[in-house]
Amino acid sequence: MSTKTKPLPGTTQRTATTEAGATLTTAPEAPVFTLSGPITAVPAYLTEKADEATGEVVQVSRFRYLPGHPRQVRFDAKAGQFNIGGTVPLGNSLSFIPLAWRVFQDDILNMGRKLWAELFFADDKGAICAVLFHGYSVENLYRLIEPLFYDDLTLADVVVKVSAEKKQTTKDGKTATYYIAQFSYEAADAAEVAARRDFARDFPIWRAETYTGHATCASSTLTPYPRRTTPPARSRPLPNRLPCRWLPNAPASTVPAVGATWLLIPKYPAMNFTHLPQLHIEQPPHDEAEAALLAQLPEVLATAGPLPDDLRDLAPAVRELFPAPTYLVGCGSSHIWLHRAADPHRLALIR
Repeated sequence: MSTKTKPLPGTTQRTATTEAGATLTTAPEAPVFTLSGPITAVPAYLTEKADEATGEVVQVSRFRYLPGHPRQVRFDAKAGQFNIGGTVPLGNSLSFIPLAWRVFQDDILNMGRKLWAELFFADDKGAICAVLFHGYSVENLYRLIEPLFYDDLTLADVVVKVSAEKKQTTKDGKTATYYIAQFSYEAADAAEVAARRDFARDFPIWRAETYTGHATCASSTLTPYPRRTTPPARSRPLPNRLPCRWLPNAPASTVPAVGATWLLIPKYPAMNFTHLPQLHIEQPPHDEAEAALLAQLPEVLATAGPLPDDLRDLAPAVRELFPAPTYLVGCGSSHIWLHRAADPHRLALIR
């Protein structure tokens, strides 16, 4: 069976009442990422599905996510409503299992330096979403975090319910109405928790619009946030070695299995990725020399840097490894295909 990987409750509800404080500390310098070790277990977020074209049973991700660009869920504090992107209404409450979060102070969205809480979760369609809170809503989130801590739990272990609570204030004889977020939780299904934890482990969870590299973090979990002092730009020189890892991973001497899809997962959000490159091996190696070339191909692609807008920019690196006249390397804007010169069938495909 081939494996394809895509780039990409039930106890009584409980509400916390005790407020907890937090000591703000500066986020550490960016960690150094290298090629990971072998993966020994199938990630819990993968599920089996029959390919509609071939009938072949493959493994695909339950979740959809473009790194740095989660679906934006907004809390409208004036109306007490949640929505997607300011247009699609979601109602006055929201329930989800967080897969990553951070509480931080930063100047984002042209709103000055404020205390924010940013939570990432998968919606009922599997899309990875991000929602932001600030002000009194962040204080209420801390009132939830404290009892979880003493129960040896985190936000990632429970279903969090966020509800809009109406507030009123009077000034100069005029009454103003606004809403703040109240948080409560209930037990989460262990399998759902495991799926989200594995996904957050394998993918860089972050949002480009809210990440500046200058935040002071009170709490940050699951995803490292490297420092960034300049906005990402494709024209900026790439490092000699892109911090990344391939899934599935294997030693350099190992030949990728026929029918397997290799996915390049970047672990450095400062880079600007259009999408994640995939390498699909379609035939077994003809001999030991070809096996050695195929074993080098994932490393060559990783060293070449992130996937450009036009894949024709990546083709020279493949041609250098698989030179003519023995091999033919063709390309378009979204695919690179590799053939043996005397064989009409593809040897490998990059997309």
